[in-house]
Amino acid sequence: MIAGLRQDGCEVEIKPGNRSCRFQPQRLRVESQGKAKFVFRDIELRGADRNCTFAITVHEAGQASRTIYRGFRIASRPAPSPATQGARSFTCYMNSPSKLAGLEPTGQTRR
Repeated sequence: MIAGLRQDGCEVEIKPGNRSCRFQPQRLRVESQGKAKFVFRDIELRGADRNCTFAITVHEAGQASRTIYRGFRIASRPAPSPATQGARSFTCYMNSPSKLAGLEPTGQTRR
């Protein structure tokens, strides 16, 4: 979910945020509503803490690209059963680069 996108939307790229997890990077065009859904399969966790960090880069026309990092702890897989099967998911909320650019100081102090 990306707030404050212009009419032409943006490109979002998601790739591993550190070396303790590995998955295929994905890139998707997000429309002005700011809603997108990414599905990751075959995530390989290398660390004992089972944390996976996602580097989310937003490319919006006329603005510098912005990267944010979000972490997600992936539980160990118990023996498969119908009750435990299901997707693990989370929602990430962020502001668009153009909205953030308007909030940056321009040489004046705000109080």
